[in-house]
Amino acid sequence: MIAAYGQASSYEDHGRVTVTYTGGTSHSWEGGFQTSFLRAEGFRFAARGEFRNDLVWTDGATIKSYQEGGSIEDQKTLVRAQYHSSVPGLLLPSHADHAVMRHLRDLRISPAPELVDGHPCWRIDGTRRTDEHLTLWIDQAAHILRRMRKRVHFVAMIDMPAFDAETTTEYQPILDGPIRAERVHGPDPERLPPPRPKGMPFVGIAFAADMVHVERVIPGQAAERGGIQSGDEVVSIDGVATQGAREVISAIGTKLPATSIAVVVRRNGAPQSLTIVVGDQRQRENNLYNRPAPPLTVQPSLSLAALRGNVVVLAFISTSQLACIDCTRPISMFVNELQDKYAARGLQVIQISDEPGTVLTQFARDHRLEQKLVHDDDHRTSDAYAIDGRASFVLIDRSGILRFTFGQSAVEALVDDMLDDPTN
Repeated sequence: MIAAYGQASSYEDHGRVTVTYTGGTSHSWEGGFQTSFLRAEGFRFAARGEFRNDLVWTDGATIKSYQEGGSIEDQKTLVRAQYHSSVPGLLLPSHADHAVMRHLRDLRISPAPELVDGHPCWRIDGTRRTDEHLTLWIDQAAHILRRMRKRVHFVAMIDMPAFDAETTTEYQPILDGPIRAERVHGPDPERLPPPRPKGMPFVGIAFAADMVHVERVIPGQAAERGGIQSGDEVVSIDGVATQGAREVISAIGTKLPATSIAVVVRRNGAPQSLTIVVGDQRQRENNLYNRPAPPLTVQPSLSLAALRGNVVVLAFISTSQLACIDCTRPISMFVNELQDKYAARGLQVIQISDEPGTVLTQFARDHRLEQKLVHDDDHRTSDAYAIDGRASFVLIDRSGILRFTFGQSAVEALVDDMLDDPTN
């Protein structure tokens, strides 16, 4: 199969990916994608999903990407396209690692062909990890993918029941068919709409467990400057009533950084009117890049200076936070595998949580964690690294310089590149 893609002069598909979660957390989402490839011209991948729309293409040896409302950007790998489909890595292995096809074991081939959209296919079942089952339907005539299904079981963890995730990708491919050269070209920059103002609105509050009252105000950020205090209940933003954390977060998300908003809070039973100038989370993060990483204020105590010479990944997580929006594996499992795979090349993974030390100790024991798991004292480390509450990863190079902050899906590619880079 890999040879069929590697020898293809052209390839085109329009496909669909469906992800279904069952068990303790039951929901599903789906999206579509289209791939166009001419070996002599280039590659283009377009995806439409519940969470994001992507356009990725190659311009010579350069990979470009575009999202609606943004601008054209350079990319290091095809990981954004591979999030939706495995075919990009099969067509262009020099630009992307077709990791889904690697390390398959316990392979079983169905004794009789199975039809997918009328095409006889081999059904191949295998495992990629102890918890991940993969099924491929490979066209017997063309030796290309017609369908792929991945099933992952997530074990019960603290405050989270066990659940299963199933990802099914359907392809309607055309191999070595006639494709016009313009099908693989990126958009005309002159015809794109002006990008929306950049930035991510941020005010710097965290809510209590009741999801109503402010539990913590991040020092030095917009909320503190505007007068919000711990214990306040936010009741309206710009005259629109809000009830609880979700509505407050949603309302703030519609604002632009550097704009003023009128906030009414209830404090000790009485309303208070405040004015807050919205901050920019992206700017908070950008102020950290390419500078010495801030020291860690954690228990047990840990010094980054003692790890100098290693590439360091800081994983800011919660033990009940199984997976982020763009990934399908528990974070604890992911960081264990990352440490195992790259430790010999000089990787150190540190997992950081603001949960009590007793919870972290039990969690590490239950899940046989091999990387360091430490408690963030009074949120001082997450504040210093501009962590905004989502599962976040920070990459620090061998000389102690902070290089990237990113989500789970991009971690391994960046780690691999940095470990290979002789300048780091």
